[in-house]
Amino acid sequence: MSSSHVPTTAATPAVSKTLIQSPPLELSTCTVDSGGTPLSPHQLKEQAYYNSIVIRRKPTLCLPREHRVTKLNKHPPHLMYGFALTRPQIFAYAQSRELQPVDPSLGPLAAYLCLFPSLQRLREVTGEPYLGFSPSFPPSDTYVVTLYTNYTVNILQCVDDNDEKEILDSLRQELGIDGTVQPMWFWYGGTEWDDY
Repeated sequence: MSSSHVPTTAATPAVSKTLIQSPPLELSTCTVDSGGTPLSPHQLKEQAYYNSIVIRRKPTLCLPREHRVTKLNKHPPHLMYGFALTRPQIFAYAQSRELQPVDPSLGPLAAYLCLFPSLQRLREVTGEPYLGFSPSFPPSDTYVVTLYTNYTVNILQCVDDNDEKEILDSLRQELGIDGTVQPMWFWYGGTEWDDY
């Protein structure tokens, strides 16, 4: 399927113009808690540890060698390849395509209710049955439209680079993603902090 055959609608959500290629890093810089009490040295140490994890888990264009699944490295951390969307962007996409009537006053729950219908629509448009939505880390409110993971890349990655390009172009067109935005490798949001 070429991108010229992808169905389009005139109503592309305005929020899609701000789709993120690499989510902004959520570094914590607080020095006081919610009650105004200064953070203890232990809390500041935890904050520094969290920030070091955020920096190490920055999305990348290429799958790092140490995260590839091999005979010698059977259990690396899970990474996902695709485009990142925030919960509000997923909600706006579903609403613009009239996929799921959801009350926006539900807050974050509204986007969760839109995940499955949005995913079904994206699978239909791209013709790719293995597309998925996966939570990303960081930031915590980001999901990745996932083509494959580092565990499934050898099975699901298109043999023909043109096939993958057509799928990515279909996703860009459907979601309103700028053509210069490249898919990236993101850390799976369910990965435990202390694992890696």
